[in-house]
Amino acid sequence: MVFLPIKKLKKLKISQPLFYNARISDSFFTTRKDGEIGKVYSDGIGVSTHDGEIIITELQFAGKRKMSVKEYFNGVDKESLIGKVFE
Repeated sequence: MVFLPIKKLKKLKISQPLFYNARISDSFFTTRKDGEIGKVYSDGIGVSTHDGEIIITELQFAGKRKMSVKEYFNGVDKESLIGKVFE
């Protein structure tokens, strides 16, 4: 039997957040795929959809508490999110 340290297991775990609050934007990105982050706002993450953009303002990752996107931005480089795709 092989045991892996907990730190290695955490690196392998990939989790998608649950979205709790969002608003519709007037922006439209014709060059973006559906689910792709196109813009980062001060209070939300702009995600391209088939017919526009939604701005996610509240989310929750697996095993974590629900938080505003402003709180999430405190621990992440906002600009590195642009171009990432939710599946």
